[in-house]
Amino acid sequence: MAIIIPYVKQTWVDGPGGGTPTSAARLGVIEEGVLDVSLSPTVRTLRSAVQTITTGTWTLLLWNTETGGWDQAGGAASTMHDNSTNTGRLTAQFAGKYLVVLNLEILSNTTGVRLGYIQKNSEALPATVGTGVVQGGFVITPSTPATNYASATALVDLAVNDYVAAVYFQNSGGNLDNGVDSSFAMTRIA
Repeated sequence: MAIIIPYVKQTWVDGPGGGTPTSAARLGVIEEGVLDVSLSPTVRTLRSAVQTITTGTWTLLLWNTETGGWDQAGGAASTMHDNSTNTGRLTAQFAGKYLVVLNLEILSNTTGVRLGYIQKNSEALPATVGTGVVQGGFVITPSTPATNYASATALVDLAVNDYVAAVYFQNSGGNLDNGVDSSFAMTRIA
């Protein structure tokens, strides 16, 4: 975990005699800032095949691949997402503020509504709207018989090993597939 050192902007002056002295402590603050930026963890997950969503049932969205190895923290491969265990989770490796984005491709059907939520530390499937630890979400009623797209975005404060997951609901009267152009991503922003 990165050490938080508050940054105090310093005025620098060029030239001998009037130049700003550089101390090891000051260089340490600069190095910590550079290190912190390099540890900006980020992950983007996808599905390689559609996920069937049963009508009238909340479903945990599962992700089985990452975009081109885009699962990193500190410049090395990380475990923000695991393609075989807890595949619905994106897990924080460093404490901080995270931007979380859910993008769903919703295949053609104009009956009913579509709801999606980003949840913190919960894979529980809400029985009704408003339950669960909701951080961001969407509700749409498709009006055209074409593929629709929906997004949810959340700013979430996560401790080490906290995670986010996404749940989805549709009530079209029949099972619908989520398209493969869906993704779930997060990046540490502060």
